[in-house]
Amino acid sequence: MLEQTRIDDRMVELRIQTDAVRGDLKIRVLLPANYDPADPRRYPVLYLLHGGSNPANPATSSDWSEKGGVVETTADSDLIVVMPDGGNGGWYTDWAFPGDVGPLNWQTFHMEQIVPFIDQNFKTIADKRGRAIAGLSMGGYGALRYAARYPENFAFVASFSGALNMLNPQQQRVIYVTEKADGKPTDGPFGVGSPLPVAADAVWTEADPVASTSFPPSNLAGMKVALYTGSGNSPNDPDAPFPTNVEGAIEPSSYRLAMALNEAGVPFTLTDYGRGEGIADCEGEHTWGCWKAALRDVLPDMMDEFDRLEPNGER
Repeated sequence: MLEQTRIDDRMVELRIQTDAVRGDLKIRVLLPANYDPADPRRYPVLYLLHGGSNPANPATSSDWSEKGGVVETTADSDLIVVMPDGGNGGWYTDWAFPGDVGPLNWQTFHMEQIVPFIDQNFKTIADKRGRAIAGLSMGGYGALRYAARYPENFAFVASFSGALNMLNPQQQRVIYVTEKADGKPTDGPFGVGSPLPVAADAVWTEADPVASTSFPPSNLAGMKVALYTGSGNSPNDPDAPFPTNVEGAIEPSSYRLAMALNEAGVPFTLTDYGRGEGIADCEGEHTWGCWKAALRDVLPDMMDEFDRLEPNGER
């Protein structure tokens, strides 16, 4: 760790360097109001992942605290929240071809370095029963990707407006265009980056939360799974980070995963805040209003799950 800065009474920002990802990286850690390093009490941890954005307004570890209302939402919760940098278009994977901007091994950095680092330096419940992971858009994909690949790490996973269909040519095209605009190799994240990626390619299949054979939906068994999505049908929001019809385009991916979870016998909840299941301050769009509302909505269930789990991680 290079530096630790106190942001306010509850939040610290860590600046670190790692051999997994090039450059200085930041992690924001939000602590419970009653957190005391001298107290023997330990706390559950929520790993909260940001989404992607455009190069002019890159997504960072500060997004959830500055835009997502996480400080206010967790004010009364005995919970540590960890918000790491994940790259503007990092896609929560170890990049296949990072080129001269690499290394960009985000999965290794987050799951194999940050998780043990947090457990070593903060008063956490350092096992599955004390960890949850959630994220928005690109981070919704990241949360499910990490949960399926490291099921021993998490008791709860939530996706808010997740981009969850890697076999969708439109989503593949978004990844290609985003990396190109960011000056990064278009084949960097997944190793396939022609202007028109082939949906059936084995690389995209293994990256897909539904079609992957190495990390299938059944890997989420034993976790609580919460999916949030919207229809994207209301008028465009001029303050949204993307044109708000993005939500309508990715909504089917949450239903696709829900069907796969159902077939695998994995319990889940799905809230479509654009189709009659509205939650406060959300009109079903790809906006912070919906992601803040989703976090408020899911937090009580998450905390209840932490309370229900026994020391061995069983219910």
